[in-house]
Amino acid sequence: MLQPKVTIVIPVYNTQDFIDQCLSSVVNQTFSNIKIIIVNDGSTDNSLKICKKFADEDKRITLVNKINEGVSVARNIGINLAEGEWIYFLDSDDYLDKNTIEYLLKEAAVSDVDIIQFGVRSYIDLKIIGERKPKNKKIYDNLHEFLLENELKPVSAWLHFFSLKKIKENKILFNTNLKHGEDMLFVYSVYCHACKILVLNKVFYNQMLSPNSTSRKPIQIKVLFDTMLFISELTDYVKENNLTNCYCLELKSLSKRIFVIPLLLESKTEFYENKKSIQILYNSIYDNNKLIFNNIYHKIARVDIGLIVFLLKIFHKIRGVKYA
Repeated sequence: MLQPKVTIVIPVYNTQDFIDQCLSSVVNQTFSNIKIIIVNDGSTDNSLKICKKFADEDKRITLVNKINEGVSVARNIGINLAEGEWIYFLDSDDYLDKNTIEYLLKEAAVSDVDIIQFGVRSYIDLKIIGERKPKNKKIYDNLHEFLLENELKPVSAWLHFFSLKKIKENKILFNTNLKHGEDMLFVYSVYCHACKILVLNKVFYNQMLSPNSTSRKPIQIKVLFDTMLFISELTDYVKENNLTNCYCLELKSLSKRIFVIPLLLESKTEFYENKKSIQILYNSIYDNNKLIFNNIYHKIARVDIGLIVFLLKIFHKIRGVKYA
């Protein structure tokens, strides 16, 4: 019986302090029938030099060197070059447990699924600060049930092992217009086409965080616009695939980000300086999806989104919520 083949896509940008550990974790996997696609996205440090060393030593590696265009472009190059039955996206500052691919393939063979979701272990200065993983192992053949019970939110590409066939058949790519939310849009889009999803209560992914990663950082106005565009794109995609009922609660939950993000902006005046454009974009999303965004706060925001932001700020103040 032929072994399945797995493609691992690794976008790289200025991660010279981590890339050696990342690539070592991939080339030393206990399962060896893998294609490793490294896309150097215009790194200005020694990342490319380290990648070349690995590529020279391992014929399974395809190294693409390109100008900086962002992680979505890099991942899409990986999808286009991918081979085999499965694809996995790994961030270049993180690494995998040694038996990850072997274990996932064994589970896939038994379960006959299209996506496998698993957990993450987070580090700061080489010390484990926490884990996120599903409570129980379970196979879902009902998307609505999976979305209701999914514990790993916000969703990330690197917490999923994907059927390459599902991605290529449905022409799913990362949205290169988004700098924020592109991961979620991609993953939710693949969910739409999965017949079965396996959730494992195991951790395979090791995430390396900087000491200030756990503190909430002020964000820019583009995050708000990208979030609204992400919700708009996802809503359209869900409707095109006749999955509105499955995604209705998920979309309502995601829409709350539109009202919270203005409270986290680095410049508190940015929201009001851009309020007209924000209101127009929100109204477009609302008017096209009234059956989904039908809560009272959605309706008030249709008249004045600033009012909802103001009321939310007061509510959070009463509850003692801090933004920094």
